[in-house]
Amino acid sequence: MGWTTPRTWTDGELVTKVIMDQHVRDNFNSTTHVHLRKTADQSVTSSVVVVNATDLGLTVAANEVWLCDWSLIYTGPTAGDLRIAFTFPTAGEFAQYAVYPDGAGTLQSGAFFTGTSPTAELIFAVSQATVRNALSIKGHFVNGGNAGTVQLQFAQGTSNATATTLKQNSVLMACKIA
Repeated sequence: MGWTTPRTWTDGELVTKVIMDQHVRDNFNSTTHVHLRKTADQSVTSSVVVVNATDLGLTVAANEVWLCDWSLIYTGPTAGDLRIAFTFPTAGEFAQYAVYPDGAGTLQSGAFFTGTSPTAELIFAVSQATVRNALSIKGHFVNGGNAGTVQLQFAQGTSNATATTLKQNSVLMACKIA
């Protein structure tokens, strides 16, 4: 059941289970917020093959709609960079918008919309090898008839012997809107 505008109560009104279910339980169940935090660093070395980012996969049911916000912290060699892709259930559609630093540290942005999983792999620069880099990815996921996981994946942009690391405390905040 979707969101119902809560009613205005009157003095002396008898509150019943039906009224409370509709205006409290059903409204609470119609809005789900998920906060996922990466609990440990995860590194990829000498590889451009994407792997699942542990702790940053969103479980979705059939026909749900989610707004997602990944806030990633990463380190690595400037010659290695960061490669990102997503997988999601068949018949889903994923729109993404990212803000990221280029090799000179200048903020850039980009967007894509796809119904194909896995998504195209995008490369984000490591602006400085000795400091943490930040990446914000906003997504809108509309699921089809299959339950599953919207999964962030990562690797190095260019294979390098120095690790590219997705850092602890990177987060996914998501809100189910339908």
